[in-house]
Amino acid sequence: LDDPCSDFLGLAGGTPAPQQIVDNCIALGVPADGSYEQINPQTSVTTGGNSELSPETSTGITGSLVYSPTWLEDRAAWIDDLNLEVVYYQIDLDKAIRAVDAQVQIDICARTLDPVLCSGISRTGAGTINGFDNQLTNIGGVKTSGVDVTLTYTSPKLSLGRFRLSSLNSFLGRFDEKIPSAAGFTSIHRAGQEVGDPEQAYPKFKSTLSVSWAHK
Repeated sequence: LDDPCSDFLGLAGGTPAPQQIVDNCIALGVPADGSYEQINPQTSVTTGGNSELSPETSTGITGSLVYSPTWLEDRAAWIDDLNLEVVYYQIDLDKAIRAVDAQVQIDICARTLDPVLCSGISRTGAGTINGFDNQLTNIGGVKTSGVDVTLTYTSPKLSLGRFRLSSLNSFLGRFDEKIPSAAGFTSIHRAGQEVGDPEQAYPKFKSTLSVSWAHK
C-alpha cells in the first residue's frame, strides 16, 4: 500500500500533501509534526467471510454478428475460410461480493474521512498502520460494457502446409464499481486503470494476434 499520510509535510524529500489530506491524517492519529514516514509498503490486511452478505444478482444483454464472406472465398484463391465476429455486451451486477480494494479504501479514507471506509484501519501513536480489516462485503455493484471483435483467416492447403490467423480484440467501454460509503455509495471508474498488487488492469483496448501452421 502507498499510505497517503506518509511524509505529508514533505520533510523526508517527498511532495507535501494537500492541506485537506494533512488535516485528515492528523484527525486519523498521524503525528502533526509530519514525522511519520512509511518504511515498508507491505501492509498486512485482514480479509475473510461475512455472515451479513446478500446474494449477488445480475442482468445482462449480449448481441453478436458473424459474417463469412463466401463470395470473397469463391473469388480469392488464397482464402479458404474467413470469418468476422462482433459481440456487444452489457452486464449490471448488483450487490457484488468482494473486498473493497485496499488502496482505494485508504485513499478515500484519507481524502474524505468517510467513517465506513476508515473503519477497521488503526494506527500506532507514531502513525504506522497496525490494523487493516478488509472483509468481503456487498459493494454497490459493477456495471460494464464493451465490444469484442474476432477475425479468423484460414489459408488453403499449400505445399508448405495450412496457415491460420486469429485476431482477438476487446474494447472496454466502461467498468464502474460502486463501493459503500457513509453517503451511500461512491463510484470508481476502472476503465483504463490499473490497481492492486499484483496489478489488475482494466485496459480500454487489448488485442491478441496468433498464427498457427499445420503440415502433414
